[in-house]
Amino acid sequence: MLRHCVHILAGHNGFVLSLCTVGDVLFTGSQDCNIMIWDLNNLQYIGTLPGHRGFVKCMVATLGRKLLCSGSQDKTIKIWSLETFSSTKTLYGHTSEVNSLTLMDGGDTLISAGEGIQPPPSSQEGTGTEN
Repeated sequence: MLRHCVHILAGHNGFVLSLCTVGDVLFTGSQDCNIMIWDLNNLQYIGTLPGHRGFVKCMVATLGRKLLCSGSQDKTIKIWSLETFSSTKTLYGHTSEVNSLTLMDGGDTLISAGEGIQPPPSSQEGTGTEN
C-alpha cells in the first residue's frame, strides 16, 4: 500500500483532470487546456500538446495504432500521433463537453460520451465530422 507521495510532476497551470499511460510515458490533461508528456523512467518533462480550447477532460491511447485521443470541454476530440506528438485530426460533433473516451476493436473504433445529444451522421463511415 502506498503511504506517501513518491514524486510531484509540476508544470500545469490548472488542476490535472485526466491521466493516460503508454508504456513508460505519462500524459496529463489539465484545466490549462494542454496535455503534458512525462517520461516515467526518469520523471522528466518531455513536452506539451497544445490545441484544445477547453479543459482536457479525458484521454485514451492505443499502442498498436500509435494514437492518443483526447476529449475536451471545447466539444472536440483530438487525435494525436504518438510518434510525432502532433495533432493529426480534430473531431467535431459533440454539443457539449466530451467527458469520456474508450477504444475498442484493437483501437479501430473510438467511443465518446458527453452531455449533449446529437444524431449520428447519415453516413455509415465513422462518427462525428473531422477537420
